[in-house]
Amino acid sequence: MAGIDTLSPAVWFAAIGEIGNPQGIVGAGKTPADVAGADWGGGHSTSLAVRPVDPSTGLRCCMLGPPRVAGVRALVQRVSRASVVAEDELVGEIGMGLCVFVGVTHDDGPAQADRLVDKLADLRLMDDAAGVMNRSVVDVGGAVLVVSQFTLYGDTSKGRRPTWMAAAPPDRAEPLVERVVAGLRERGLEVATGRFQADMVVDLANEGPATLMLEV
Repeated sequence: MAGIDTLSPAVWFAAIGEIGNPQGIVGAGKTPADVAGADWGGGHSTSLAVRPVDPSTGLRCCMLGPPRVAGVRALVQRVSRASVVAEDELVGEIGMGLCVFVGVTHDDGPAQADRLVDKLADLRLMDDAAGVMNRSVVDVGGAVLVVSQFTLYGDTSKGRRPTWMAAAPPDRAEPLVERVVAGLRERGLEVATGRFQADMVVDLANEGPATLMLEV
């Protein structure tokens, strides 16, 4: 078994539930850099997903450390209409298009926001002439309503009261939500928004229904 000094600064271990071998840590002579250098795909740095098998060791590895969460989350609903009211004022309204609730976690940054823009603009969630979801909101000339939603990072794993520790603080989340809005507008989309940190009432007609959870 590799020594602890070999594993520093991060400890990689075999997932016991996957291979049933708690002693199989990384493999002799393997360092975290060796394993990290393998092509694991494009997952977010805080993904909960277990890492794939290292072909040189046959071990399924993951990072040992504090609980981690996924990146920017967006709950996307295809709508025939959507609107949002804050403090008895209509602040955003669209017709046909997408209603998008956006949640941001602590280590998200501009790269995640930009990936979400690309994903939303190109997502084939709208019907073509044959009634098949094969067109994007850009293709059909639709609009987007973006509403900040920190509760997408609610943790209900313990007890009955959700905790929000994984949600980024407002001063970090707001600029990234605004970056998403700006990016969608740069793609030529009509974009309406809610009001950050306000109590809001969202009214929508989900067309289909069609709802997707995105993590980028």
